[in-house]
Parts: sequence; C-alpha cells; structure tokens
Amino acid sequence: MNLKKIFTASTLTLFLLTSCGKAPESSEVLSSETESSSMPETETESETESESETVSESETETDAQTESETVPAYPECKAAAFYCLEEDECLYSSNLDTHIAPASLTKLLTASVALYYIHSDEVFTVGSEVSMIQPGASISFIASGQKLKLYDLITGMMLVSGNDAAYTIAVDTAKALNPSEQLSDTQAVEYFCSQMNAFAETIGMKDSHFTTPDGWDDENQYTHLRCEEL
Repeated sequence: MNLKKIFTASTLTLFLLTSCGKAPESSEVLSSETESSSMPETETESETESESETVSESETETDAQTESETVPAYPECKAAAFYCLEEDECLYSSNLDTHIAPASLTKLLTASVALYYIHSDEVFTVGSEVSMIQPGASISFIASGQKLKLYDLITGMMLVSGNDAAYTIAVDTAKALNPSEQLSDTQAVEYFCSQMNAFAETIGMKDSHFTTPDGWDDENQYTHLRCEEL
C-alpha cells in the first residue's frame, strides 16, 4: 500500500493507493490453453502469439486508463508540510511563512471559542444571522426560530460544514457574553471574531487573523504553519 499525505492551503488530503497483486501474464494463460488445444502446433503457436499481442495491448490501454481515472494529480498549493508526530520531526516544508486561507478549518476555532465560554447543553435560538452566509455556502439546514443545544449546532457545523450553524454559534455566544447590550448580528459576529483572535493567540497562533466564524475567504482572514510549532 502506498500512502501519500498532502497538506494544502486549506485542506488536508489523504490518498490511499493500493495494489491487488500482479495478474498472470497473458502468455502464460494462452500457453495453458494451447496445450489443451487439438489444433496443429504451428497454427496454434501463430494464433497464440497474435492473441498474446492483442491481449497485452488491451491490458496496457486498460491499465493506463484505470491509472488516469483513479490516481489524482497533485494539487498546486501555496504552502505544504509533512510532519511525523511519532518522531516529533518536520520531514518537509515549503513556504510556511506564506499567509494562506484557513477556509473551513476555521470552524475548529469557532467551536473551541464557543465551548470555552458556553456549556454544550446551553440552548440557542436560531435567528436572522443565518442569512449572513454567502451564496453557495454549505449549510446544515437550520431555520430561524429553532431552539437547539450548542452541542447540536456544533455537530451541524462540523459534520456537514454548516456555515449557517457557525453564524448562529457566533452570534448567540456573543450575545450571551454581552447580555446588557443590544448587539446586532453584525456587531455580534465582530465581537465573536475578536474572541477568536484572542483565543488563537493564547494557543500559539501568533500570525493568524480571523474575520468570519465559518471560514469564508476574506483578505483579512489568514493563517500559516511553522513545523516547529506543531
């Protein structure tokens, strides 16, 4: 089994390439068939060679087609890192000081900040903040007026990458931390993101900045990775 790991700007991709073993050569199969044939030896050998060449060409084309269909090309990325946790060693790195978009990995930080302040059993009410998501964003299909535990919202945010759940978590957490203020959805998101940035710095993310709870690309939202910080 050939295992390859690729860390790109916004995702960790795991490729598993397996081999099912070497198939018998076509000439061996045809040789066995030839022995049991009642045709003249010279004619059988001639046909066997022709069939062997045809089968070999067919197998080559099939193998090439299968390989092109099943083995993905390496994606281009701004930065990459190969790190061995067992040996605590950086095996390879490239452009790690380059700012990259954290994308939906941002949701890990959103969940961490919410759980730092709010118990997972706390019930949140879904509101107008779900309309703040971008067109085409992945959603968990929650609706305004629903009452859900923080645990359930985090589940929807993490399992299906629900951007709607991310905004509800951000807004309701911010409002829970500022009960005396009438925060608008926008103000609540800004406050929550400020807590995300403070939390990120405390865990060593000193050159990262977040402006959205769902990870939607923004020029002011970035992170980068250094192997020595893993």
